[in-house]
Amino acid sequence: MRYSFPLLTVMLAIAGTAQADEILVAPEIQLATVYPGGAWVSRSAEVSIPAGTHQLILTGLPRDAYFEGLRIDIDGVRTGAVTTRNDFVPPQDPAKSQAVTAAEAEIERIKDLIRKQERDQQAILLEVAAAEARKSFVAQLGRSEGMAVLPLDTLRDLAGLVSSETLAADQAAQAAEIRAEGLDPALEDLSEELKRAEAALAALRPGSRARSYVAVQVTADADTDAVLRMKTPVEWAGWEPVYDIELDPVTGAVSVERGVKVFQNSGENWQDIKVTLSTAQLSGRSAPGFLPKQLYQIFDEPEFKPLSRIAQAPVMEEMAMDAARGAAPPPRQVAGGLVVEYALEGRYSIADQADALRLSLGQLSFDGKVTAQAVPRKDQTAFIVAEFTNSSAEPILPGTAFLYVDGTMTGSQQLDLLVAGDSTELGFGPINGIRLERRVLDRNTGDAGFISRSNERVEEAEITVSNLTGRAWDLRLIDRVPYSEQEDLEITYQADPAADVQDLDGRKGILAWDFTLQAGGKRKVQLRHTITWPLDKLLR
Repeated sequence: MRYSFPLLTVMLAIAGTAQADEILVAPEIQLATVYPGGAWVSRSAEVSIPAGTHQLILTGLPRDAYFEGLRIDIDGVRTGAVTTRNDFVPPQDPAKSQAVTAAEAEIERIKDLIRKQERDQQAILLEVAAAEARKSFVAQLGRSEGMAVLPLDTLRDLAGLVSSETLAADQAAQAAEIRAEGLDPALEDLSEELKRAEAALAALRPGSRARSYVAVQVTADADTDAVLRMKTPVEWAGWEPVYDIELDPVTGAVSVERGVKVFQNSGENWQDIKVTLSTAQLSGRSAPGFLPKQLYQIFDEPEFKPLSRIAQAPVMEEMAMDAARGAAPPPRQVAGGLVVEYALEGRYSIADQADALRLSLGQLSFDGKVTAQAVPRKDQTAFIVAEFTNSSAEPILPGTAFLYVDGTMTGSQQLDLLVAGDSTELGFGPINGIRLERRVLDRNTGDAGFISRSNERVEEAEITVSNLTGRAWDLRLIDRVPYSEQEDLEITYQADPAADVQDLDGRKGILAWDFTLQAGGKRKVQLRHTITWPLDKLLR
């Protein structure tokens, strides 16, 4: 039987359920469906339910679990009241998973090794102290007052003894110090290993010590082995696309390595689970906007008055509707308005409140066209640009793209949505060997004549493009001339050579020249425009 409810605020169990047998159930996360904003977490557990009425106590849920959208499904039994509680939660069995127990044992093993190494080092240092004490004793013996009355042969033997014993003590101390220092690298390695083991344990532990309480009343007509399935929404979770795009500047091949960054702050770790990514916008509007009627009124100018309350009503109505919706933007359209889902292969672990986990969605390859684009009004060098079409059946979603040429990162930019069949251009950085120069040769503004009732402005410029690289480039040179949409404002221009494209991409006055510039080559473009307008008008 499925038990679904939009809002759970029950804080006390219904009368009589306190006497029911309690069965502890620890449902484990199996799947997380992650959206750009939010997620749904699916848990399951096998549970044996004896005949009769019982309380299933669901343990291990995070303290800040969002129960308003909780869904519980248990086959073969009748489901009754559901109790949820965030505060005053009964103590739970602090049972540890095998992974946590193993991680703790590994930490203790490393600590034991560190303690042994430190004891060995201390024992060696005691040898150094003993050698120093031996050396000191021998030195004191050589300075004894009774030495002056001893025979010469005896003094000679004693001097040799002091010398040999001092040397032996120094050698013993030095050897012990070398042995002690030899243990330092091992201690450093063990310290690093301990840090890694402690980090591994931290990743396995629950993200929040506080827990929530969920109790489900169930009734079984006979002993039943059931599977409990539950889904809970997670507010603080999400994913965003990220791309590594590699360009071969010779062949024009474009390789798009697709990835996603997934994060979650649910209050618990997601350990070894399946992950599905969805492009659905949970917080976006699901219905079209409300369009109120619109009333206009006209008045005689002498009797003009502000709009009446009746006339203002549609405007106020629309403002109220916008306020109720929080003026939320419409949801982003994906793949022609359809939701796209990616069921990722394998299983993943995503820690609570940790850095975003980057996952791969595979690679796409496209045939691109490479050009060097030059805008001398703005830049001193040309830039390498690749144009390609998304020839795959999948959309390339909006996200951050890191751009590479021959394995070297050249920059990053935000990608717009690129559905199947769409084309785009990406810039992959400057070509420092292609130099641009734009010089204004003549600029003249003044009267065209004393009697003439017009003004005139003339500008002449020369553009030079030099290829200092070791290869030829297909190059697009882009410049502009002013344009007019008024009859009295006349604009003419001359270009040598003539532009190959006028009004590039529908932008009036934008000109483009397309040509191949050989290695070591140079190309010049002369551009002149003339503007005339009535004498009594101001040019802006």
